[in-house]
Amino acid sequence: MATGTVIAHLLVSGADDWLDMADVVSAVIGIERLTDQQPELLRERALDAVARLLSAGFMEAGETPRGGPGFVPWQLGVPETMSRIIYLWDHLRDRLGGRALLPEISEICYLRNTELGNEIGELFLALGYTEAFEQGRIPRESSPGNS
Repeated sequence: MATGTVIAHLLVSGADDWLDMADVVSAVIGIERLTDQQPELLRERALDAVARLLSAGFMEAGETPRGGPGFVPWQLGVPETMSRIIYLWDHLRDRLGGRALLPEISEICYLRNTELGNEIGELFLALGYTEAFEQGRIPRESSPGNS
């Protein structure tokens, strides 16, 4: 399960810009102290974080078509959105056409804070959440195997 710290970090980051799945994986790596040598655990934690953000109505998934309008949200419910994300993750390919385990920048989908997600992200920012976290005043949550 993704930690609350990951969720909060993504909301703060999403208040400033759209995120992609590589951003989610990066947040999990940095906050939960995992490595890219743990792709199955990273996938599990990243997908859990996204599912929680979508289910709470804090973010929406979509894409940014080349040459088209900015962000285009997928018109799907949360279960269908998660199924689509999982399918696309399962079919990632590396530069040589082999199976890729983790997404690169702009792969799978983009995530955009909803209005509520922006309010929460901006509240965390106003309360100094990011600075407190970076200075160690908000401890990293321990995750199984990382105690």
